Amino acid sequence: MCRFLLARSGEAASPVSLLAEFAEMCAESRTVEGDRQEDGWGIAWLESGVWNRWRSLRPIWEEKGRFPSFPPTTLFAVHARSAGFPDQRGVLAYNQPFLDHSICFVFNGMIQGIRLNRPLAGRIGAQKVFSWAVERMREERADGETTLRNLRDWVLASARQVVACNVGMISGGKLLALCQYLDRPQYFTLHHTSRGGLTLICSGQIGS
Repeated sequence: MCRFLLARSGEAASPVSLLAEFAEMCAESRTVEGDRQEDGWGIAWLESGVWNRWRSLRPIWEEKGRFPSFPPTTLFAVHARSAGFPDQRGVLAYNQPFLDHSICFVFNGMIQGIRLNRPLAGRIGAQKVFSWAVERMREERADGETTLRNLRDWVLASARQVVACNVGMISGGKLLALCQYLDRPQYFTLHHTSRGGLTLICSGQIGS
């Protein structure tokens, strides 16, 4: 189970300091099973109205030297992965954020025994949750908030057990989040702050 950060600023700013604080948090964080978020990471940022992405299979705290290469931006998302199963490690396509045109999407959680009434694109659960959200947004022409509410309702109705279903999404310039979990609030609670033109949603406490 993973960690993520969404950030929005009023003016384009370098993400370096926030990435460093996020990487430090990830280095110290452990999943509820005791694992580290060491199965790679990724960052997506908005530049000239277009989403760009960079992903790696190395732990984020080992790649701090790369942070200055990411340009100033008003919107970005970063995700550090802890693979749920050994056979899902070492595959770059599984690393988030996931992108679809104007949508940037990150997921952290574990959904057990979900029933699907139609095939969904993707090999792993996070990809399938993302595919479901994108399909519904297109079919229903729904905004991000409505899509996340529908996603929550679908997961709760279709799964045998929802250990956690935390989603972060950037759509239409907005930071959106779904925070749903069974227990272990110390790990699964999302944190939010907005001050000085900077808004953050993070799956752990960073900096001040």
